[in-house]
Amino acid sequence: MMYGIYLPYGLGIIFSLFLGSKIVKRFNRYHPLSVISAGSVCGLLLTTIPWTIVVGSFFIGFFTSLQARKLNRFAYDASETCKDSSLLLRNLWSKLGSMINQICLVILILLGSYMNHIPFNQVFLTCFQKNSPSSRNEKGEDQ
Repeated sequence: MMYGIYLPYGLGIIFSLFLGSKIVKRFNRYHPLSVISAGSVCGLLLTTIPWTIVVGSFFIGFFTSLQARKLNRFAYDASETCKDSSLLLRNLWSKLGSMINQICLVILILLGSYMNHIPFNQVFLTCFQKNSPSSRNEKGEDQ
């Protein structure tokens, strides 16, 4: 399952290097960030349907990589004097936004677990109880 998600995501990043500008030019009536945002939203919506997760992860990889490059270009072109510092500032705000999103996600997960009466330590377990070695020994599978 992991290769089914991360491989298309990585391929989307690679394909955006070659096909990204062609896709944006094809929709030249719209602002490039609007086209990129629409593609990202389509990818997100595709990940909600189980049999289109692979296509959705490709779209997300493709359009997020394209968005990062376009935003870097816009930040670089907008500054007249300190072009390199404009990229550093954009990168700083991007990292800060990512951290805030991750904190919000953890808070939402914890809030959802609290509302559903799930203990907090159960939320962060990485494997299912039925697959743990102690549960297999109880069933006599490892003996």
